Amino acid sequence: MIIALLTISSVITVTLFVVKGTLDQLPVVVSSWRRAVQAMRGGTSHGHGKEEPPNHDG
Repeated sequence: MIIALLTISSVITVTLFVVKGTLDQLPVVVSSWRRAVQAMRGGTSHGHGKEEPPNHDG
C-alpha cells in the first residue's frame, strides 16, 4: 500500500514538473512562431506595433 502511494505521488510530481516546464516555454514558442510566420509573409507585421491612421471621413 505504501509503495503504491509513493508511486502515485511520484507520478503526480513528475507530471506537474513537466506541465510547469511546458507552460514556462510556451511564450517563447509562440513568439518564435509569430516571427517565423512574419518572415514567411515577407516581413510585414499585420497590426503588431503599428496603428492604422484614423479615418476622418465623417
